[in-house]
Amino acid sequence: MSIITHLEWIEDPRTDVNIKHTLVYVLLLTLNAVLSGADG
Repeated sequence: MSIITHLEWIEDPRTDVNIKHTLVYVLLLTLNAVLSGADG
């Protein structure tokens, strides 16, 4: 199973009005930033 498949199981608590990007892609970007050493 890919990481995207695992992340798709997480429920998105945002309302439809506030969604510009899917939660999966937001989480992937966050994960990549953390793995790259981003801080702050």
